[in-house]
Amino acid sequence: MDSYTDDELIELLLKKDRAAFQLAIRQYQPSMRALASRIVGDSISDEVVQEAWMAVICGLPAFQQRSSLKTWILSIVANEAMRLRKEKPTVSLDEMGGSDLPSRFDESGKWLSPPHAEN
Repeated sequence: MDSYTDDELIELLLKKDRAAFQLAIRQYQPSMRALASRIVGDSISDEVVQEAWMAVICGLPAFQQRSSLKTWILSIVANEAMRLRKEKPTVSLDEMGGSDLPSRFDESGKWLSPPHAEN
């Protein structure tokens, strides 16, 4: 069976059914990755999705089905993305000096003075 209701899929996931988990990944991962990329960019979106899957697996027994499974999963992705974005701030090229960026590296490509993200 390629399609399940949320109730059926949740029941199978709770039973640790491998095929159900593979289906959930095929069904939800593209949306998870797209949302994570919009929040944190492509650089750490895979890490966000991985953390979100762990949270889904751990939190599934307590899922109260006040929303669809997809909505619940995507809310976990959003929360993980926001958490990781705070933990791993990024620095834009403009903040690093933009046009004089090449002069900030030595001959081997190492930073002469690394940029620091503002908190």
